[in-house]
Amino acid sequence: MLEIKKEQLKYRPDLSLFRKTIFWDTDMEKLGWQKQYVSIIKRIFERENEQEKKVVFDFYGKDKIKQVTGRATVAGNTLPIMQTSKLS
Repeated sequence: MLEIKKEQLKYRPDLSLFRKTIFWDTDMEKLGWQKQYVSIIKRIFERENEQEKKVVFDFYGKDKIKQVTGRATVAGNTLPIMQTSKLS
């Protein structure tokens, strides 16, 4: 059982660390955590929960967080809800 959990954590973070309301419109188990990283990071950083931001930061790393949010930190790093800027 523990080995399965470790294997899953390579492809997605521990889902029990997220509030259910963050992904109210989808099944978190079915999210493409690798392919949909931009949308996932945006959603987490729009909602301003430091614990969830830390989980996402640890999972994706500072380079991907900076690519999406413009900053490579968790503290004070927020996005306005419904931000529509394009990534370069």
